[in-house]
Amino acid sequence: MLSIHFEPGQKLYVQVYEKMRDAIVQGFFPAESQLPSYRTFADHLGVSINTVKHAYQQLMDEGYIVAKERQGFFVDKIQLNLMPQAQETLPDLLKEPNDEEKGWLYDFSPTQVDLTKLARTSLAQCAHEGMLQSQSISAPANGGERALKNEIALYLYKFRGVTTSAQNIVITRGFENNLIVLDQLWDHPIYGIEDPGYPFSQMKILYDKHSIQRIPIDQYGFSVKDLERSPANIALVTPNHQFPSGIMMGIRRRQRLLKWAQEDPTRFIIEDDYDSVYKYSGHPIVALKSMDQTDQVILSGSFSKILGKFMKISYLVLPDRLLDLYHERERIKLTPSIFSQLTLARFMQEGYLDKHISRMNTYYRKKQKVILDLLRTQEGVEVINSDAGLYLVIRLDRTLWDFDRIESLAEAQRFMIHSLARYHSGKNYQDHFMIGLGGVPLDQLERGLSEWFCLLEAVKVKP
Repeated sequence: MLSIHFEPGQKLYVQVYEKMRDAIVQGFFPAESQLPSYRTFADHLGVSINTVKHAYQQLMDEGYIVAKERQGFFVDKIQLNLMPQAQETLPDLLKEPNDEEKGWLYDFSPTQVDLTKLARTSLAQCAHEGMLQSQSISAPANGGERALKNEIALYLYKFRGVTTSAQNIVITRGFENNLIVLDQLWDHPIYGIEDPGYPFSQMKILYDKHSIQRIPIDQYGFSVKDLERSPANIALVTPNHQFPSGIMMGIRRRQRLLKWAQEDPTRFIIEDDYDSVYKYSGHPIVALKSMDQTDQVILSGSFSKILGKFMKISYLVLPDRLLDLYHERERIKLTPSIFSQLTLARFMQEGYLDKHISRMNTYYRKKQKVILDLLRTQEGVEVINSDAGLYLVIRLDRTLWDFDRIESLAEAQRFMIHSLARYHSGKNYQDHFMIGLGGVPLDQLERGLSEWFCLLEAVKVKP
């Protein structure tokens, strides 16, 4: 009969179960062999009958043994060669990254968000309240929670000049999710996208399934003239701060774009309003959707560029005629957790988001000034766009540097600064660079940018 040496600190029935299981797997108890009764085994081990009962019950639950009425317990017919091997080592866990693996020494990429001024205590309080509220909700609302939809409708009216019904708002988990939602609504879409524009990774859902028309960017933004010559019926644009050039589309170009849509009721414009709440002089430019008289503009927005990537909540404002289609065709539920939605709704209800946007405009304006002051001291540097959004665009003198080596040299020294070439199909714009405001702390901005220009000395063209 099996004997067990019990270890302190662990439940007795667990130790009995584990030893019995291992004995069965190792062949100590052959298939169909009878096990000792509760009382016999308990007396042998010096434990209570209940301890053996619990152990046997666990073995039966997992299928190692079976009970036969008035006969006792027997080992089931188990194929030992198919049993998993005992784990002799601990799982291989992920290690903390070292200094070099942690990322960039200076991250000037355009996607980073500065969280220095985030009201963490207020957000934590809203998260607590959001958790309590979410516990009383048994199922998620279709298209997003009512409280957050209402707050987004008020936010759009106040900050983006858009009046919409909260019913037309659909809440998702990011821009890519917005594209998935919209792609379910059309039967034969041909997308006209900006070039330069979003990287392939963000647009993969479209490239994998549909015909894509690349529409060039000129000095006024998205070239509607080229759009008109294309077969595209869906235009995907960033009119308020074109990514990555930073160009703001003027009223005349906006009117022409809207006219293109109005000429065919099957055409739509997707307006990605990703970072338009940040404006460092004058007033923010209202959304293109605010000019839409025929309900053919779909507004896409996100809070990750305001509150950070951890708040991965985005939204769509759908035209009335697409709303029923959305409810009919929605195959994948892409709404965020109820908890995160109610947390953000509470943060907005209490006025914390409004204060955060105001605070961050002031803070980013300080960072912008530090960068502009330093750029003015550099030879061969022209500031192209710097008045809005989370990054500035500069152009370097083509006669001064070897542009084939700039990005690779910077990355080797752990500097992240993007050229616009990486976002252009023809790899033009090598002399244009984006300097992000979010990834480098204010007190390190001047030093970081100065060190980047020092690096550029290594790739200067010799006279």
